[in-house]
Amino acid sequence: MAEQTQTKKKSSAGSIIVTVILVIAILFAIVCSYSAFTTKTGSGVPSIFGFEPFAVQSDSMAPFFYKGDLVIDKTVKDVSTLKEGDVITFWTVINGYRVLNTHRIIQVDDMGTYYYFETKGDNNTIADTTGVHSNEVVGQYMTHIPKLGAFLDFLQTSKGFFICIVIPVALFFLYEL
Repeated sequence: MAEQTQTKKKSSAGSIIVTVILVIAILFAIVCSYSAFTTKTGSGVPSIFGFEPFAVQSDSMAPFFYKGDLVIDKTVKDVSTLKEGDVITFWTVINGYRVLNTHRIIQVDDMGTYYYFETKGDNNTIADTTGVHSNEVVGQYMTHIPKLGAFLDFLQTSKGFFICIVIPVALFFLYEL
């Protein structure tokens, strides 16, 4: 009798652990889906409650943050508040492709009807060759989470989404049946 009660407790604890893990996977899937399909702001970048997550693609800002980190920006409502030393994410052209880049402002020029920012990566020896028009600013750096950007990049692939989202959700439903 005591063995049967102990077995039921172990089974119940295992069931609770599996359920919690699968619920977390489902919640994570919902957040990822929301960020992938949410209405994009005027900058063309998905925004979750005014915050914009970006996976860092190079070490140009090392040691501030590194390739594979996740940068979280806040949406910039008024570019006139940006100043030298702020880190911003902006649209630029690199190797013929329009991409997002995150660098530090080294100079701000008020052109009357718009602002123009000169930027530089902390790990770069020279300033960026192309300045940033105020219309190209996407967000201002708030914080970063080491290595999470690499995981989110993986999730954006078909294989990553299938392994990390589809399989756990399917297991959850099979387990519950």
